[in-house]
Amino acid sequence: MSRSSFPRPEHIALLREKIAQRLQSYEVPLELAERGVDHYRCCYRFGVRQSPDRNWLELSIHFQLAERLESGRSSAELDQMLTLFLERHFAKDGAEGSRP
Repeated sequence: MSRSSFPRPEHIALLREKIAQRLQSYEVPLELAERGVDHYRCCYRFGVRQSPDRNWLELSIHFQLAERLESGRSSAELDQMLTLFLERHFAKDGAEGSRP
């Protein structure tokens, strides 16, 4: 891995955009924030929470996924990751979360 591969501001912007689009279509209003990078695991970290009085839940995304998105590949892998994350943490009353 070259030093220029991670972290990259373009990756953060792309991931933030894709995640924000997905959160807008979710049944529960959610807040998104960048939470930095994990240099050891080569991951971008994002925080998601339902309201300001709730704790942030962390979503880590490996830089290689961002590279695949940047190269024009399908966002299916990210969509699946987000679906599992949202259903696990934010589904209402144990019901399945909203899927686009």
